[in-house]
This record gives sequence, C-alpha cells and structure tokens, in this order.
Amino acid sequence: MCNSKTFSCGPGDGCYDVAVVGAGPAGCLTAAIAARAGLSVLLLEKRRLPRDKICGGLISSRALALLPPGVLPPQGAGSPVTAVRVHGRRGRSYLYRSSELLGMVVRRGHFDFLLSSYASACGAVLVQESPLVHLEMQHQGPAPWQSLYRLHCGGPAPATYHARCVVGADGARSRCARLFGLRRQELLRPAGWGYTKTVEPPPDGAAEAETVHFFTLPHLGGLGWSFPGEGFVNRGVGAPFKPSLLKREYRRLFPETTAAAGAAAWPLPFTGPLLKPARGNLLLVGDAAGLVDPFSGEGVYNALKSALLAGCALKNAFSEKRAAGPLYHRLFRAHFGRGFIPAMAGAALLHARCLLNPAGMPRSIAAIMLNRHWFKRDLGPAILKDHLYCEEGVKTWS
Repeated sequence: MCNSKTFSCGPGDGCYDVAVVGAGPAGCLTAAIAARAGLSVLLLEKRRLPRDKICGGLISSRALALLPPGVLPPQGAGSPVTAVRVHGRRGRSYLYRSSELLGMVVRRGHFDFLLSSYASACGAVLVQESPLVHLEMQHQGPAPWQSLYRLHCGGPAPATYHARCVVGADGARSRCARLFGLRRQELLRPAGWGYTKTVEPPPDGAAEAETVHFFTLPHLGGLGWSFPGEGFVNRGVGAPFKPSLLKREYRRLFPETTAAAGAAAWPLPFTGPLLKPARGNLLLVGDAAGLVDPFSGEGVYNALKSALLAGCALKNAFSEKRAAGPLYHRLFRAHFGRGFIPAMAGAALLHARCLLNPAGMPRSIAAIMLNRHWFKRDLGPAILKDHLYCEEGVKTWS
C-alpha cells in the first residue's frame, strides 16, 4: 500500500505529469499517447532494452491494427502469418489459409524495443535499469485530481521521481498492483500458465511457410503451439494448470526438444475484468491488470487496448482537471467488464470444439486473429485509436 507523507514537487525534483512503470506494449503505448497529448511522461523499465521476454511471439492482426500509423515491425524483424494449422488427435491436422495477413511472429524483445523507441520519439523520457522499489502519495489539495506521487527506484543508479499520475504496466506479477493496493497477494495468483521455449528452426522445407501450428489439449483446457519466426521457432503449451504438468505436456508434444532445457513458465492472468483497475490517479494496464485472453492466452491485443483506454483517460483527466482513475474505470468496465462473460463462454465453446469438431478450429482461430469472431468482434479500440492519434495536445494541470 502507498504510504502518505508530506513532500513537495519542485523543478529540480524530476516531476512529471505521468509516470509509466514497465516498457512493454501497454506501458510504451500509454506513454506515447500521453506524450503526444503534450504531457510530460516518465517511462521506467527495470531492465536494459532490448531484453528477452517470455512470450509466444505471435502478434495478431487485430493487435497490429491498434499500433500507431507507421509503427510496425520493419522488414525482416517479423515473419508474416497467413495460415493456421490445428493438430488434433490420432495425428490428424486441419489447415486454413487466409487471403489476408493474420499476424506476425516476432521476437518480443525486438518488438518491445521498437515500441519503446516510438514512445521516446513522442517525447517520453525512458529510464532503463530502474525498478520501482517504493511508492508514496500525498493529496496536495481538496480536489481529487490534485495528487502527487513519489516513486523510489533502485538499480545501478537509484533515483526518486515525482508524478501526478502513475500507470502500472509491469506484467502479471505486477509490483505496482500490490503497491497501489489494487491486488492482494492471493489475487495475484494467475488463473493459467504458459510454458515455452525458443529453438532453432527445422531444416529447410520442414516447416510450412507463413503457417502457425496449434495443438488441441482438451484434457487440459488449453492449447499447444509452434510459431515459426525469422531464424527461430517458439514452441509452448498453455493451460490453467501448474507448470510441472505443462512441462510434461511440452515433452510429449515436442520430444525432439531435449528435455525442454531452457524452457520457462510465466503466468496468464485473465480475471482482471472482474477486478478494480484504478484508484485515484493510479492505473493498471495490460497483464498488470489481468487482461490475458481466456482462450488463446494472447496478451498483446488487450495490452494495447488497455493502453488506448488509459491514454484517453489521462488526456481527459488533465484537460478537465479530474482524477484519471474514475475515467479509466468506466472505460475499462465498458470495454473489458461487459465482455468478460461472453469471452469466457466463447472460450468454453471453442475448447469443446477442440474435442468434438477440431476441423473447424483453424477458421475460428483465424477469425479471432482478424477480430471477426462473434464473441471477439470489437470495433471500439480501432475507433478510439483514430481519435487519440488525430487529436491535438491538451493542457496540463496547474
């Protein structure tokens, strides 16, 4: 929980309108939108970029569509995806080829570095190797928007910063969520896990070009995958079970990968739409808010979507001199809360299809990647993106 103390913010104190903790997709896009709006923005990253990140590396077309104009992985940095193959029982597989781009397979370290560079180009101040250690808060006046937060950061060069608003974008094990008092330790326990490893690509011709592979795991309520990228293949499994069980499943699916050495597990929290995403001028976005897709385990789309909502809330809060948390909470509930039950129902139906009719799965997965599935169709973020990227800047709080 934040501690309340008395302190002031002066020109030499490193004071910003917005401090964003975590330079993943959600944090970088939030920082970029706020900086484009004319706000002073601090972007904190606990490691040095580019850094490796545990992830499948498949960025769907619906996620790519939420990126700012011109901010796409450059030629050679990503492998295009135009087909989906689903492997069912008894060695059977089913293929769907699309005439449209379904997504790209990227190295997440490079993808995040691209977004952090964009945020810096927009005016955000990026500070690397600066993990958040502690957070303190004080209200400077009677109005709810008159807040000031002090962030204590560690690393090789410990420093203290001040900000009017703080955005937690530091992943599924978010320290911000705990410091903000928005997640108790027991609520941080994830509802699912992913287990993955990046390996050398197979010999030439051994893999289908521009095709991602999924493996049905109806007994686990999850999926396995193999995503070919430029010079690598990411293989993994995801399900609502502990990593030790996923490790055994990984070895069964990919016996050629020696003992899964070097593989790693990471949490997949998807119950965030049921929880509170903000308090005062403290906001949670992306995995820190628990926004992983309950069927596919995809996190980037909802991360970028939550960044758009947070950016909209911050812009309106500063222009209208209001607290950003309530504004973000309403947007969060409208875009995530109301769709949570349909998303869970749809995920259950798709997992049932894995068992009963796997032949229809490739087309369903492609429809999700294109944002056209009946329970995934979501036009709001695209409209919001156009609104945010075209608007003029806003005035800061006095």
